[in-house]
Amino acid sequence: MNCLMMIAGPFEKDYVEEWAAWHHDICQFDQIYVIANNWDYTPEKDYVETIRLDGQKLQLNAYNWFGNDHINDYDWVMVMDGDEFLYLPDGTTIDDYFKEAD
Repeated sequence: MNCLMMIAGPFEKDYVEEWAAWHHDICQFDQIYVIANNWDYTPEKDYVETIRLDGQKLQLNAYNWFGNDHINDYDWVMVMDGDEFLYLPDGTTIDDYFKEAD
């Protein structure tokens, strides 16, 4: 299963590396998209892709862009804020979770 985690918003740069690593290494998301709204971010890992958007209130535009251009590339897409972390108990990965749900 191909799963994507996406974050979009301003001022997330202070903890984006920790956030991306958690969702990739612990939860096993395949790809992380960071929509950087009015801030610069150069990812340290190859599983993180950054798109920079400047302006105000651009989250909806970012989601629409993604939906139009990339939605068919993934089986599941999850969007979260940068201060939210997905917790899957007992070492469960995102693939395990969705297999149980099907």
